[in-house]
Amino acid sequence: MTRRSFALDAISPHVEVYLHPKDAADRGLQHGEMVRARSRRMEIELRLRVSHREALGNAFIPFHFRRPRRTC
Repeated sequence: MTRRSFALDAISPHVEVYLHPKDAADRGLQHGEMVRARSRRMEIELRLRVSHREALGNAFIPFHFRRPRRTC
């Protein structure tokens, strides 16, 4: 269970969402700003990381964190 991995917490201590640069630009978002990610079940606030590693149209949020902070 990756949420029990203290090594992952040391490497990346804060949750971030990764977006392709075009997706971020299309939404008027910039690297490092706080954004909201929403699903059917919850909404969270996290920092944006613009990354060419993400496919256009996709967002990635690492899931090794113990529990995201709920905003709703």
